Amino acid sequence: MADGAERPLVIIGLPTWEGPYEKAIVQLARRLARRRRVVYVEYAPTWIDVARANIGHGPKHGAFQWRQMVTSRLRPAAESPAPGVLSVLTPPSLMPINGMPEGPLYESVRRVNERIVRTSLHRALRRLKINEFDIINAFSPQIGTGRPGGWWGETMRFYYSYDDIGGMPWNARHGVRLEKQYMRECGGIITTSSELARRARQLNNRVEFVPNGADTALFAQALENGPLAADILPLLGGAIPASPRAGAGTIGGVQSVARHIIGFIGSIDSRVDVDMLCHAAKLRPQYIFMFIGPTVLAEAGLLTLRQLPNTVFTGPRKPTDLPDYVRAFSAGIIPFVRNRFTECVYPIKVNEYLAAGLPVARTDFAQLDGFDEVAMTVPCADAKAFAAALDMAVSTYGDTALLQKRLRIAKTADWDVRAQTFGDILMKWASP
Repeated sequence: MADGAERPLVIIGLPTWEGPYEKAIVQLARRLARRRRVVYVEYAPTWIDVARANIGHGPKHGAFQWRQMVTSRLRPAAESPAPGVLSVLTPPSLMPINGMPEGPLYESVRRVNERIVRTSLHRALRRLKINEFDIINAFSPQIGTGRPGGWWGETMRFYYSYDDIGGMPWNARHGVRLEKQYMRECGGIITTSSELARRARQLNNRVEFVPNGADTALFAQALENGPLAADILPLLGGAIPASPRAGAGTIGGVQSVARHIIGFIGSIDSRVDVDMLCHAAKLRPQYIFMFIGPTVLAEAGLLTLRQLPNTVFTGPRKPTDLPDYVRAFSAGIIPFVRNRFTECVYPIKVNEYLAAGLPVARTDFAQLDGFDEVAMTVPCADAKAFAAALDMAVSTYGDTALLQKRLRIAKTADWDVRAQTFGDILMKWASP
């Protein structure tokens, strides 16, 4: 029998493997595959997903084909260290159940979906010649909750919690109950925030906190003099500035232009305090506020912010394109509201900003330890305080000593470091 260090790992994930934004569990899976075989089971589209995609009313995705209704797809990940080491499985499409009321019918359909996923997984494992494995359920408690240990054929099962599941409108009806049950049943829980860890410890005595990381090598490209994105240049009057964060932190470049760009990377969703941003942007017309990412909020809620002359919305961009935007930023922002959902957030973007050498201005939406010297934190919903924090951030933009502190902090949060910690915890729990 293989010990915990050698057993392959099956990850039941919510996100799809490919996509336009950073996904913590995908980043971890890529790196965990350097020390053990990994099979990532990605989001299985529902029948509605497949139908909407094929009639042009939903997102296009490689797996959303009519044949996906009844067949699974096993493929090697492009990032696999060697053949068969890192594989991605898309199960056949499942029946949509999130909108169903609680009761016997819901449970019956959920059990059918579970069996579809299990059958698909077992076929994939046979093809990969994997007999023993551990399972991590990553934010998908609707798959596997209430099943006895070993139902999947696993040796041990764990849970990965990276958000408040009750804050997800599509999953709030059933997710809270199922997650609590899964947490009680599993052999250990890893969370991405201290608040999630505190809540999880009420359900399981094996809980560890591993914060989100960052692709520091990618964002460190913004420290180098290089090209700017085409839609950045008009904002800077066509000038191509040298990066004031390049090398030892030479002052100049963007700081010499008339306007600073205040950047936000990520989804513009219910976490973002749009009202506060509107007031802050009006208070600081000399700054350009640039938002890079998909817009999830209803357009009506963003209308006032969009109409301001000093705001720019680019839409989503490929991760590899982000350094050409961040290179022109003077500060990165995290302007979240505070509620039960955001209290559990450990934003990936905080370490991405720091890896690019940027000062950070944020609201106090959650407890984030270790950033006091490099992030200006102000009370939520206080536009005047946030505007003042932006002034402070911009004033420290080219400070060489602070630059080095930002980079040191970011280095400790690289995904390689986080994955090493994550893997060590799994080995400790899985070893006899």
